[in-house]
Amino acid sequence: MDYQIIEERLVAIVIHNSFQLTPVIAKALIEAALSSAGFSPWEKTEINVFEGGRDMLLLATPAAECEACIADYALPFFNRYFTD
Repeated sequence: MDYQIIEERLVAIVIHNSFQLTPVIAKALIEAALSSAGFSPWEKTEINVFEGGRDMLLLATPAAECEACIADYALPFFNRYFTD
């Protein structure tokens, strides 16, 4: 993890795109960031992933509909970055 910004309702993390990211790992990174800042983990999380050069940006906010959601526009990159 290269950089993170943590607020009660937003977490932003920049990581190198060679990092082997899975939905479970992404959620764990978000929960660890919240915990390290003294916030409780969210019950449900929406995670957006953006690629830029050699880095990936994870933006997470609390979600109402699902336990861990991946944005539709990220689906073309799903097999490239998310492996189980």
